[in-house]
Amino acid sequence: MTVSRDYRQPPDGYRFSRDSILLARFARPVLARGRAADLGAGCGAVGLEALAAGRLRGLETLFMVEADRVFEECLAANVADAVRAAKMPDSTASGPPSAPDGAAPGGADGPEPPAGAAEILAGGPDVVVVWADWRELTPADFGGPLDYALCNPPFFPEGASGGEGTPRYRARHETRGGVGDLLAAAKAVLAGDGLLALCWPRPRLGGLLEGARRLGFAAERLETVPRRGADLVLLEFRA
Repeated sequence: MTVSRDYRQPPDGYRFSRDSILLARFARPVLARGRAADLGAGCGAVGLEALAAGRLRGLETLFMVEADRVFEECLAANVADAVRAAKMPDSTASGPPSAPDGAAPGGADGPEPPAGAAEILAGGPDVVVVWADWRELTPADFGGPLDYALCNPPFFPEGASGGEGTPRYRARHETRGGVGDLLAAAKAVLAGDGLLALCWPRPRLGGLLEGARRLGFAAERLETVPRRGADLVLLEFRA
């Protein structure tokens, strides 16, 4: 599975994985003008890959929401690189596109980004970075309710493994609340007919679906991706 550009990442700690790219390609194409957010953006791979794949080309603004300042430099740089490439389509990043964990450049286990990815960004939304904990977000942070939200959340409960306090641990464990907090945060900022797309480990799917049901989300799409260990599930809910 290839990625559209060479993403800068923190030198130590969490590296974005194949899950982020699968989620970006799973996102429903958004054609009407509107607002979307990548919740827990990290280095920006989910949102920027969704743009490159043409999924969000009709948006007015894409917000990249992140709380961990360890990503500050690389997220800002990746957004700037994407905008620069859009303005100068013939330019390329230094070196071949970086591969996420578990993938290699030039693989064929996923759809390729379109050749016109730079033009899509050039004619598409503004990209705005928002430094915030998703539990504290309100529609006012985005200038109004969101039409679409994407999230590759932490998969593991806090305390499930060692390494507490490290950037990798924070990225993989629910240190800022569990999936119920994520669903509540998304519900609070989405428009009444807004959509939430996320990926989640299949062994924990029951709790996610029950939490979504309690908040009034309706599941619209579900895809299972077989993988070693625990299968990954890609889901889309309507608020």
